[in-house]
Amino acid sequence: MKTTLNLALAGLAAAMMVGAAPASAQGKGAMNFDRMDAGGDGFITRAEIDASAAERFARADTNGDGGLDADEIRAAREARRKARAERVFARLDVNGDGLLQAEEVARRGNGRFFDRADADSDGRISKAEAEAMRAKRRSRAAGAD
Repeated sequence: MKTTLNLALAGLAAAMMVGAAPASAQGKGAMNFDRMDAGGDGFITRAEIDASAAERFARADTNGDGGLDADEIRAAREARRKARAERVFARLDVNGDGLLQAEEVARRGNGRFFDRADADSDGRISKAEAEAMRAKRRSRAAGAD
């Protein structure tokens, strides 16, 4: 019974480590297609997914005991968050000064959102436009693009 529970927990942890959401989700936990396409042929094979999962699991298994404890899972999750935050920061820091100025953040985030939401380009976002933008985002999140 304990072995079955450990295997189930290890499988769950491995799925969490791999980010096993489908590529179409493009949201939290979505896999990076290009990273997983080790052969660079535009396709992901089961072997490539298995290899990616094993590599991420091994990287998270910091004590090398073949299992992930709660501390290792938390540390791996935190490392992914930190790496993601660093990528976002680098993309937003347009002038490369190591700081985010208000205009850098507004230009990359709110300005782009406003332009997309203001469908009739009248300089205002109506309730209908906001609802249409929300529906479009939901559709993308569901992979229906």
